[in-house]
Amino acid sequence: MAILRKTMEIFNSLQDLKTSLELNDWGKRNILKIVPFRKKILMWRMKRCINKLESSQFYHNFRHQVNTPTISGHFSKFLGSDSKAQMVIYGIGNIELEEISRLQLSLAMLMKKDFGWIELVEVFDPVISKTESQVMKTLGCSVLSINEHGRREAMKPTIFFMPHCEIHLYNNLMETNWELSLLRNLVILGNSFEEYRKRPPFIVILENNQPFAPVYGDNFKKFWKGRPYFSIAMEHVMSAEKFTNEFRIDDSTYFAAFAFSSWHFFNPCSETELVINYSYDD
Repeated sequence: MAILRKTMEIFNSLQDLKTSLELNDWGKRNILKIVPFRKKILMWRMKRCINKLESSQFYHNFRHQVNTPTISGHFSKFLGSDSKAQMVIYGIGNIELEEISRLQLSLAMLMKKDFGWIELVEVFDPVISKTESQVMKTLGCSVLSINEHGRREAMKPTIFFMPHCEIHLYNNLMETNWELSLLRNLVILGNSFEEYRKRPPFIVILENNQPFAPVYGDNFKKFWKGRPYFSIAMEHVMSAEKFTNEFRIDDSTYFAAFAFSSWHFFNPCSETELVINYSYDD
């Protein structure tokens, strides 16, 4: 009877897991109870993903790059007299549903373990479920309950890990920290700003005045009948070019998870460098 009871418990947990995977709506998925078996499965998958990434050539190259004199020098300047930094992760997605999200969170966990000077990891994504939140907390993360929309002031050295976030979130972050002292406390690991400059995205404004998804380059003319708006969406990202040091990471092994990702260090020397000078002639 005990074996049968345990078998039924596992079966019911798997049914709950199957149901949660089929529900895409954030509200519906969040009303599901946190089934202990679901949490154990996700924790096992995260540990397996962390181990896989740690032993990969990608992570070997990643650590080697961080330890090169050039980048380690930028980190030393970034930390200054502080011995510790915090990490804020935006846009991690669903680690229960997506291997890409698990790889991205695994990289953050490995950085915290191996770098030694990252003491606090905070995470936010509006799609994080209760089960995912519990697992992240078990891994040592603090899950934010408020959507900051990227508007976090870097009052102390802070790495913002923003894998594949939309450009307006990067711009919000840059705008909020558009001061000499704050920018020096800021490091971004995320979408390449250089790639944005090579092929800037268009933001389409719909009739209800809500921004739609970015459409790149000439594709705008092929698919959309609207006017491209740049000034609000990306002006700070583009204007930061003159004081940004960018270093692309090797994305060849796990391209989908880390495609076109770079380290960004910001070292403005004077207020004149903070003058917004980006424009686009459409």
